[in-house]
Order: sequence, then structure tokens, then C-alpha cells
Amino acid sequence: MDAALSSNSMNYLFAQDTVASDTINNKTTVPKTGKLKSPTAALVIALVPGAVVHGAGHFYAGKTKTAIGLFGAEILGGVFVYFGALGSSLHSDTGGEGGSNAGPIVLFLGLGLFIGSWIYDIADSPSVIKSQNDQAVGKKPFPYELNMELDKGNQQIRCLVVKHF
Repeated sequence: MDAALSSNSMNYLFAQDTVASDTINNKTTVPKTGKLKSPTAALVIALVPGAVVHGAGHFYAGKTKTAIGLFGAEILGGVFVYFGALGSSLHSDTGGEGGSNAGPIVLFLGLGLFIGSWIYDIADSPSVIKSQNDQAVGKKPFPYELNMELDKGNQQIRCLVVKHF
């Protein structure tokens, strides 16, 4: 039993192949079927292909809407960078007179969108995968639960803190 448990624990930690089921005290510790995804793979996917297609890490995690939003922010940021740089060069061609100073502002806004969407994908996609893996094995993300109840008749608020083991 200990060998099977350590084998399943290793599969969970490194998120390899399909994980078999094992039980301890009648509680399932790993899912019966399905594959756990690797947070490290999400990070690498967000870094390497994600440099060109922002949101690749979230797409790997199955968060398609977030991935599309990050890709849209990348495109919008790229457009802002292009027109900001174009506006800055036009402003410098006229000697800085009679033009608008919007070019550099649009340029930096575009850079913020472009780089920010990539950083968000890199930072968030591994934690999304970890959360999904924890949910798949039945692990609660936070061991405490707070329940509050309002009793209008007695004008009382009852609080109950529950610790999950």
C-alpha cells in the first residue's frame, strides 16, 4: 500500500500519465481517470510560444476565454505600439512643433498592454493548473471554511469556523 501511495504521489507531483486510484481511510487521494497537467509545462508554454501568442499557457490550462482575452490585449498593444511609434516619429520629423504629444503616451500604453498580457499569462497559468490539479484530487485550496448565519428574530449573527482535514 505504501509503494502504491508513493507512486501515485509522484504522478501527482510531476503530473505524468493517467493516474490510478488509491484510497486511504475511505477517501480517494487521486482521481480514478484523467490526466493531471503540469504547472511547469504551463510556464514553459506561456514563456516560449507565449512570447508570440500571449495566452498560450491559459489555453493549455483550458481557460479559452482568458487566452483569447490575453491574445486580444497583445494585438491591441501591438497596434498601440505601432501607431504610438508612428506618431512619435511624425512628431520628431516636424521638429516637435505644432504636433501632439500623444505618440509617446500611446506607445507606452501599447507596451504596457503587450508586455503586461504576456507577464499575466506567465504568472497565472501555472497557478491555474495547480488549482485544477488540487480540485481533481479533491484537495481543498484553503483548509478552513467560514459559515455565517443571520438570525433576524434574535438579532444575532452566528459564525462557525470549520477546519477540513
